[in-house]
Amino acid sequence: RCPTRIRSIVPQATQRSSPDQLIKQVVTICEQLLCCRREHASDHVEAIGVCVAELVDREQQIVSASTLPLAGIGFKQAIQNSLGVPVILEPDVRAAAFAEAKVGAGVGHNSFLYVTIGTGISASVVFGGEPWRGERGLTGTFASTKTLSLFGSTFNQFGDSLEDIASGPGLVERYRLHDSSFRGTSADLLAQASQGCPLSAEVLITGGRVVGAAVAQLVSLLDPAVVILGGGLGLSSGVYSECLRSTLREQVWAPQHTSIPVLAAETGVDAGWIGAALFAAARTRC
Repeated sequence: RCPTRIRSIVPQATQRSSPDQLIKQVVTICEQLLCCRREHASDHVEAIGVCVAELVDREQQIVSASTLPLAGIGFKQAIQNSLGVPVILEPDVRAAAFAEAKVGAGVGHNSFLYVTIGTGISASVVFGGEPWRGERGLTGTFASTKTLSLFGSTFNQFGDSLEDIASGPGLVERYRLHDSSFRGTSADLLAQASQGCPLSAEVLITGGRVVGAAVAQLVSLLDPAVVILGGGLGLSSGVYSECLRSTLREQVWAPQHTSIPVLAAETGVDAGWIGAALFAAARTRC
């Protein structure tokens, strides 16, 4: 469905040591992509889309520092000044939801709930092809709140939040409580479970069930036409996905929601940067 072509992909390990190094890295990647663009087309670049795994407000300022040390430093303006090209900055979950709305599984649906599950867990609700931004632009976070610690050690033995329990790193840490020698990833846990490992299966089943119950609450609140799952774990097959989907249907309040379609993101794990590019294109054409 995508009306554009992917010219080049430049994978890079993220530099997290300082904001300046991270800005320099992003500028370098953009310069490489701009160079590739100029080799294939004579027209100029109108804008660059960038997305980050942080909260971004309506002024396109990063206001959290959960994964990257970029809050309040003028990240967008620094990149824009270095490149001399307009930059559109969005949180990765909204960018991913926008990609699904425009060229993915959300096409043809007036509303949908996009949930991404991987290194973190986030969600975005889309109405009329546009992700809902909220009053301050701070939508997307629903699995990071440290709520379980309010109920004592019985409830938070595996962590304080939904991400601690059911994200990729959370699943690994829970497994390591029983096998401290484990050095794999959530993908390895999925592979072990498919081969009959009971401990991997237990960790994945419980993780899938708690995410399914949380998504069921969002479905009951928002009443979307469909749910779209993205991220590495959201797109995975096996017990995690199966338990997520079955628990979602068990836990919704209205009987009509038990048959809600649950779709896989068609833009896959690339949804974020595809959506960032589409946001940039949409903003420059307004």
